Amino acid sequence: MSSSAPCRTAVVALLVALTSCGEGLGPHGPTTPPPTATPTPAPGPAGTIRLIGSSLPDGSTVKVMPMFVIGQQAPQLSFTAGITMRESLTEGLVRAWVRTETQRCMGGGQAGVDFQAGVERGVAPASMSHPGQGMALCALPYTTTQVEFEVIGSDADHPLLVQRFPAVYHFVE
Repeated sequence: MSSSAPCRTAVVALLVALTSCGEGLGPHGPTTPPPTATPTPAPGPAGTIRLIGSSLPDGSTVKVMPMFVIGQQAPQLSFTAGITMRESLTEGLVRAWVRTETQRCMGGGQAGVDFQAGVERGVAPASMSHPGQGMALCALPYTTTQVEFEVIGSDADHPLLVQRFPAVYHFVE
């Protein structure tokens, strides 16, 4: 073995070390990997709604009566829910709707409802009606497949909380 062999071995080892340490070096020095985006967590629901009951059992046939000149009403049908809001809310509006998959047919509401954060509040919006203005009427006879509750804040243009429950009602003249 020649005396230059240990030097060559040291040079090779040094080159290997420098090459492996050089990973991540750009043309102008070390590069920093781009920061990974931290996804913003989606906000949780504003609360929960629990359907407590209805004045008529699921599957009932409901006789619809005229309301004003162009509307409809079913005063015998109403719903009760237990609503818990994540944050306190004053002067809220709670509405219950009977609906198909694509259309709200009739609704009832209760205004001025106050909620204390984390405390369930029983709410019984008015019976089902549709005055015939603002949205299309469901043509009689029709069958609804869901009850939908929504909570709207006094200063909100859109619902803070919406929840649907399966429930079938058959509406007839």
